[in-house]
Amino acid sequence: MNHIISIPVLLLVLLSSCVSSKKYDSLALAKDQLDREYKALLGVRDEKAELEAARRNLQQDLVVCKEEMTRQQELIQGLESARDDLNLRLNDLIAQNQALLTASSEEKQQLVEEILAKEAEINRKTADQESLAKALAKREADAKELAADLAEKEKRIAELNGLLDEREKALSTLKTGLLDALRGYSSADLSVREENGRVYVSMSQNLLFPSGSDIVDPKGVQALRQLAGVLKVQKDVEILVEGHTDTDGSADLNWDLSVKRASSVVKILTKEGVPPEMVSAAGRAFYLPLASNDTAEGKARNRRVEIILAPQLEKILQMIGSGK
Repeated sequence: MNHIISIPVLLLVLLSSCVSSKKYDSLALAKDQLDREYKALLGVRDEKAELEAARRNLQQDLVVCKEEMTRQQELIQGLESARDDLNLRLNDLIAQNQALLTASSEEKQQLVEEILAKEAEINRKTADQESLAKALAKREADAKELAADLAEKEKRIAELNGLLDEREKALSTLKTGLLDALRGYSSADLSVREENGRVYVSMSQNLLFPSGSDIVDPKGVQALRQLAGVLKVQKDVEILVEGHTDTDGSADLNWDLSVKRASSVVKILTKEGVPPEMVSAAGRAFYLPLASNDTAEGKARNRRVEIILAPQLEKILQMIGSGK
């Protein structure tokens, strides 16, 4: 059997209907939740790219710091060698001073001034050496802190990637299970596709309902039972059931029919064991067609129920919100 994978609409617009205000508010909240989840995923991907760029910049800074550390160490070695030379010269000057103790007062004064100048130079260079050593130690500490921060961010990226991989794997497994459970149905009556992190099961009116009715016929009940057998064992999955119509009849009637059909499907799924807290129903009337309503074939495609399955994103959202 061939399964048609059609192009989905990522976020379905909830429009005003003749259902109750409470029902409409519930549908609006469901739509907002889907919007936030999708934006959260985009934010995860953007943040991953930013963290990768930050890691590259930190690695470049670390290389610069190491080069600067090498230069400072060479400078310190040069200063130490100069200090040793100055100490030797100072010792020579002290010896000369002892030899010139009997010399004239003017010569003695000149020698004293030279000794004091050399001592001042030694003290200054020693202070410079200590200052450079402190600066080098601070740079080493900063480099270690940057490396630790980079490691923590890389760990966070790995955890987020792991959660996203688990989510993709769960979707693929769910799609495979649905295809196996629903094998044997015509592609015109039933199709399964995966788009934008969700699995869409599209079921035609011909499979589920008599024309103009919201009561599921026996063959539709059987298909929904097979579908429920897969869904009721799923964890952390949100299920949105959407009713769709063609443009025949008034907007009011089509709103009512699409909502009632979605509700009928939800009732069967929950009766067959799908947890009620996982499922919600929505009516779209004829406002989200798959094909043109100008032809009989297009209208037939538009008269459908779509069951949209999306993994819950609580773990990913909690990680983003906590900044871990």
